[in-house]
Amino acid sequence: FTAATLSALVVLSTGCVTKQTHEATLEELNKTREALGSAQRTINEQEMQIKRNTEEIARNKIELSDLAMKKTLLLHELDRTQKLLNTSQAQIETLRQIEEIYARFVKELLKMIDGGQLTVSIEKGRIVINLPENVLFATGSATINAGGEETLRQIAALLKEFSDRSF
Repeated sequence: FTAATLSALVVLSTGCVTKQTHEATLEELNKTREALGSAQRTINEQEMQIKRNTEEIARNKIELSDLAMKKTLLLHELDRTQKLLNTSQAQIETLRQIEEIYARFVKELLKMIDGGQLTVSIEKGRIVINLPENVLFATGSATINAGGEETLRQIAALLKEFSDRSF
């Protein structure tokens, strides 16, 4: 035998496998292909899920932006409404104080009001005391009569109690 023949024989003898080994290898190859196919399907499904999640995140970002804008608008509206409420409450308190003062006046001046000597009203947020001419002056006279002076004294004494108000 020559060296070339021996080499060819060695190569051929080492390249031979048994049928059982060959079939086992093919079976293992098929299982590997199935596992690879299953893994590829899983990867495809996960890529689709990633795509859906990415789209949902994008939609949520838009919705979040819209909600942030609405929140800003609502906060501005709340601030404006709060200012209106504060203004209204201040006006209500002022009116309550005016009504309280009016009630005190009416109570203090009730005898004179009942006697027709004067009237008390509120005009443009101010208390107005009206005295008929006949209470202050005799008919055809320009001089204040004694009853008129007494009425004015009583009113002046009452007004002194409310020095923090303008009439």
